[in-house]
Amino acid sequence: MSTLTASSKALRMTGLMLAALLSLILITVPIAYLLRHSLAMTIGTTVLSPYGIELQSVSGLQIGLNAISVDNIGFVITNPDNDSLQQESSIENVRLTFAPRQLLQGRVQTIAVASLSLHGVPAVNGADVGVANEQTTSTLRTDDPVQLKVITAALQGLPLDRVNIDSFSMSPYFNNATIDMTRDQREVSVQVAANDFTLSLQTNWHDTEFVSSYFIPDEELPGHAFPGEALTGAMRLHFRDELAASADFSLSETANLLAADGSGELQLAVLVPFLQHHKMLADTAAGTEGIIRFTALVQEETTSEAEQKLTFSLSMTDDSHASGPVPSYPDNPNATFLWPAGQPLQFSGSYAPQNQQLTVNADDQSVLVTIRSEGEESQLALHLAEFSAQCVSSNACTATQSSTLHVPHFTTEAVTLENFSAVTSATLTINDGAFTLNLKQGSRIAAETVKSGTTTLKDVNLLVLDTLTAELTAAGDLRAQSNGAELYLPSILTGDSSASAVLKTTDLHVHLASGVDAEPEITTKLQIRNLGSDVLPVILRNPEIDATLTLANNSLQVESQARIANRTVLLFNGTHSLASGTGEGIIEVPALQFGAGQESMSQFFFSSPYEADLLAGTLAATAQLRWHQDDAGRFLASGPISISADRLSGFYQDVALLELSTTVAGELADLQFTSNDNLHVQIGSIDPGLPIEDIAFDYTINTAKATLEVRDVQATMFNGTLSSTGLAFDWSAPENLFALALDNIDLSRLLAMGAYEGINATGRISGALPIRVAGSNVSVRGGTLQVLAPGGSISYQSATGANTGNAALDLVNLALSDYQYDVMEAEVDYLPSGELILAVKLEGISPAVNEGQQINVNLNVTDNIPALLESLQASRNITDALQRELDER
Repeated sequence: MSTLTASSKALRMTGLMLAALLSLILITVPIAYLLRHSLAMTIGTTVLSPYGIELQSVSGLQIGLNAISVDNIGFVITNPDNDSLQQESSIENVRLTFAPRQLLQGRVQTIAVASLSLHGVPAVNGADVGVANEQTTSTLRTDDPVQLKVITAALQGLPLDRVNIDSFSMSPYFNNATIDMTRDQREVSVQVAANDFTLSLQTNWHDTEFVSSYFIPDEELPGHAFPGEALTGAMRLHFRDELAASADFSLSETANLLAADGSGELQLAVLVPFLQHHKMLADTAAGTEGIIRFTALVQEETTSEAEQKLTFSLSMTDDSHASGPVPSYPDNPNATFLWPAGQPLQFSGSYAPQNQQLTVNADDQSVLVTIRSEGEESQLALHLAEFSAQCVSSNACTATQSSTLHVPHFTTEAVTLENFSAVTSATLTINDGAFTLNLKQGSRIAAETVKSGTTTLKDVNLLVLDTLTAELTAAGDLRAQSNGAELYLPSILTGDSSASAVLKTTDLHVHLASGVDAEPEITTKLQIRNLGSDVLPVILRNPEIDATLTLANNSLQVESQARIANRTVLLFNGTHSLASGTGEGIIEVPALQFGAGQESMSQFFFSSPYEADLLAGTLAATAQLRWHQDDAGRFLASGPISISADRLSGFYQDVALLELSTTVAGELADLQFTSNDNLHVQIGSIDPGLPIEDIAFDYTINTAKATLEVRDVQATMFNGTLSSTGLAFDWSAPENLFALALDNIDLSRLLAMGAYEGINATGRISGALPIRVAGSNVSVRGGTLQVLAPGGSISYQSATGANTGNAALDLVNLALSDYQYDVMEAEVDYLPSGELILAVKLEGISPAVNEGQQINVNLNVTDNIPALLESLQASRNITDALQRELDER
């Protein structure tokens, strides 16, 4: 209960006590003096109990010819919600003075109280007048018409001239305050003084022409009639001898209209320390200064005893202003605000007592506050386009508003906002302790920056597409629902990485039950689009995710699909337990058909990070996974996985791949994959410039051992075959070795592919190549090649002609111009640099030399294979070449 409410209760209770005491005096005068204490208890209990005051004792009652005194009155302020007695209050040393003739007329001159101590003052819903019991309620109805003449008559007819209380204490609000009330022919005046403040209230009456009693000569006052149709008054609050608040008011009454008109001001430099001193305002407001000037008008119209209407308006004038500190301002505890009113702030409304209906309105109101921080200024702006509130009881109200708000900075322990703005249209309903908020379609909430921990969001924008309803029940349950809201997150910064997304939710239903063990329930359809992140090596084309989320019984169920370039690329259906951190789900890549143009893999990206594409074939995958968290908090997944490729064709840089078919199937165990045994792959061809065709092999993958086992390799090249019994490739090892066998290779096709000018050869060769792989380097050392029987021929035409001037060279050129060989052996070395070295030994004859004499030739041939491949690739467009190959198949 506030200090002002407590003060009003204290004054009312004091008045009741004094009125009861006066009644006691008037009744007990003729009674036998010896029965005075018993009668005082009986009468006092009867008069005071309906008002929540239980009389405990009366002692030291003395009655004289001109005075009555009581040493002590003990009483308890009862609480209807608690039957136990409260701490006892007391009135000590009460003295009433009077003239005998006045006492017979029911009047006394003064009431003096040495000490009044109140304890256990009930809360606002305590023993208020009118709600103490059914008997008092029937006679003190709050909806009875208020008549100014009754109030004026009561003030003018107070049966005393003065009440003085030397020490008034009301724990915990006041201690040793004094109260002095006087009434004369002009006014009623009340003075309350404590250690650090004084409160004065004066009320005086007027005549029918609204002439104040102050303007009536003293000699005319006894005979002047004040009809009770007008009152004026003034209130002043001083704190430590400085004015903190003041108000002047007037009341007037016609046949059916009672009007109260007033004005005043609040001196914040004095009022704020006063409120802080009495624990009614936080210490963070220290230093607030300024003046709030206001006017108010209240009118009560009564058409009948059952029909009343109270209208009111309140305005803060345009010369009001305030300044002071800004609590919890980010990074600057010395930030200050400055509010110049600029224009009046006005509120109006009405109240109907018969049905307790209250209405408040405020339209086209603006507030502009300047924030000063670190030498910079920013402005907080609120424009209230429309506001209305209606209450049909103290716990049943509805408020509707349309407003625009801009806040330059706002911070809490969890989040900091910069340049926050909101354009909202909303309705708030309160009913029996339950709150319902409807945020209407078109409302928008935005922030330039949202910071939480290490995450920063830039240019955040929330748009309400359909009414968002949130309800907080009296029991503390929160429910929310909406059929449309869109959240724009164009810049999500975490550490050195960034991302972006747009989230749209429909069919949103949220239930957050109160209680320690309560589990949240959420269902919604979520669409995520414009996804992007610099963590990804690619920029996806129109990525989207559609998901249905259901959270119930501490379990999250997700059913979703992902699309890229308007094609569904992923399906997911799974359940995750929030309590145990475990879950399971099915992941599926539906059969993706690739083709030229819009159906190629490159259409998934705005720009591919690699010179690669898939132009034909089908790719699909499925996985049934279970996951859990390890002791380090990492998610580990297990379950069967299958990836299927059917006749995939594409290229990587200048290497063409045609018709790859395989199914990679196996088991994932805590993110380590082990494939099934003897998986098979079939490839139509791999063409880096020298085509390798009809490739087939079996393989097994084990990521835990970092091995790839390949068996039964078969391929076709230059009308011959390539084969290998197998290899175990360990990608964690510094190097891997395996042997490749060549059989029946057509030498003529090999030389034709190399485009060596002036040389033709026939023959078929076989051999073995020991291959070493170290990282990305491939080398051969000690490979062997030999010609198959019956050998072959070589026809070589030297570019220098038959006569070079060198007899030995001319002889070799002549012999190779038509050379028939039956033996060809070669040693092969291929260096990591790409240099191929062949040491060739030939045995045969040349009909043009010595009539077919046996000739043995030893040649050393070198060539750079990467340069050769580049020259072969330079003459073709990889996509065109690949498409021609596809068309020919």
